[in-house]
Amino acid sequence: MSVPTKVSSGLSKRVLKERNVVSEVAAHVSHEMSDALDLSTIVGIEKQAFNAEVADSHLLLMIDGLRRENDIVLMISNPLFPEAVSDAVERLCKVHEVLAPRLRRRLHMPLVAGRWEGRSYASFPRLDTLSSRRIQAALERRLVSRHVTSWLAEVALDTRQPVAVDEVARLFEQPLDYLCQETALSDRLRDTARCLRSEGLGQLEMVFTVVEHGDFWIGNLLFERHRIPLLASVRGAFRIIDWGGARRDGYAFIDLVRYCMSTRAPEARANRRDIERYRRHLGVDPEHIALHVLASLGRLGQARNEFPKERYVHLAGRMEAFLRLHGYMV
Repeated sequence: MSVPTKVSSGLSKRVLKERNVVSEVAAHVSHEMSDALDLSTIVGIEKQAFNAEVADSHLLLMIDGLRRENDIVLMISNPLFPEAVSDAVERLCKVHEVLAPRLRRRLHMPLVAGRWEGRSYASFPRLDTLSSRRIQAALERRLVSRHVTSWLAEVALDTRQPVAVDEVARLFEQPLDYLCQETALSDRLRDTARCLRSEGLGQLEMVFTVVEHGDFWIGNLLFERHRIPLLASVRGAFRIIDWGGARRDGYAFIDLVRYCMSTRAPEARANRRDIERYRRHLGVDPEHIALHVLASLGRLGQARNEFPKERYVHLAGRMEAFLRLHGYMV
């Protein structure tokens, strides 16, 4: 009986400590917002206990405002990765700097951000998720997809930058080399990477960078709060969260591919339609789509950090199957 008691006591102490940190940070955030929060409404501490040793396992809390428009989500970094929230906010702000005003309004920007007792935090306006009703959520995904894929194409075109000759190795050759050498990947994927490495880098006009989110899937889209939630999807009133993996020297197509994979069946005709629209927008030949997607995949493999290898191999297999299904890999 002593072991469960110790575990329970340890968990209680952890929760109590987290509760104190949250109370102090929330009070500071409320002060910065002209005392706009109802601090008696903090929800979420007991449900989160930082067992996952990954950098993005933040503490997320809901706090109501004295008025509905002041409702927030408060994010506090995992003690194991105290700079994770500030790093994500910094990446978000760097993306905000380079986007045109018509594009940056889709970014979910923080209201207040800072550090408390060595940990970073940020507060964000409260938004809505997809409906919990399966049929309505499917309709919302369908309605918003046109707006999302158009936005991704505009971001790629607006932030497209040529790659200097001395940067080609870092941004394209080395990630492809990693794929060639990673034996856990399929032979066909490694062969494709090998061909791209030897033949696909000859046309420097096809070797460029764009702003890349890094984890662009339907779960990282939220919607403006509306009395009729469906209208937010119809109007394309979405915001994008979780910019911890964002880069200004990212790759084309990868965010779009991840989005398509998260919203539709792999074989859906709409997937190829959206990729082709994006491709024509950028003026890229079909054979160069795989170059960008695999370069992104290779860079992720080079710097997996806490990202488990099994998940990485599974992701690579899904991307390979998706590209082959739509004729972008042979």
